[in-house]
Amino acid sequence: MKVLLVNVNPEENSLSDSSAEWLKELFAQQGIETQIFRISHAVRGCVACGKCYRAGKCIFDDEVNEAIRLMEGCDALLIGSPVLYGKLDEQTEHFLERLFHAGTSVLARKPAGAVLFSRRRTDSSAFLAVVSYFAMANMPAAAVQSGHVICEEAGSHEVLSAVVSQMTWLMRCLEAGKEMNVDFTDGAPKRTLDYVR
Repeated sequence: MKVLLVNVNPEENSLSDSSAEWLKELFAQQGIETQIFRISHAVRGCVACGKCYRAGKCIFDDEVNEAIRLMEGCDALLIGSPVLYGKLDEQTEHFLERLFHAGTSVLARKPAGAVLFSRRRTDSSAFLAVVSYFAMANMPAAAVQSGHVICEEAGSHEVLSAVVSQMTWLMRCLEAGKEMNVDFTDGAPKRTLDYVR
């Protein structure tokens, strides 16, 4: 099993960088491989052209398409992002909206989680925003009672350990289901909703 850990943070040697390494170590203890994919510069937003629905990739060939290619060989997705003024920063929003429009087919039914970095622990609205993207691709979200927002290094290990534990459990449950030939499809046809045109 393998997890793609996307670290969306332009600042080097930040708390998200050290957390990514700690997550990699925690997953390794569970026998799960982790690939860290760092986005260190601005990602352009979606232009609502709709071409990704047919092509399975974005027309802008950048980190978004690279993440889609990496997810083809991964079993789960974990997003690490800073929170600014109580919400996701613009770079993370642009990355997620394009990733989940263009890469739904490779993301579907794979467990997903998020670790957010903020100055306050009350930024739950940012986590809810990330989870709404997971819902677009029918991804089971790894939600933990201790929360997903890290505001200082002292309390980060508790949150990271809880997220790893929950994601590992979800991945193993899905793997066991596949071995028992459980059908993971819902049978409903996919509908493309276009609010622009």
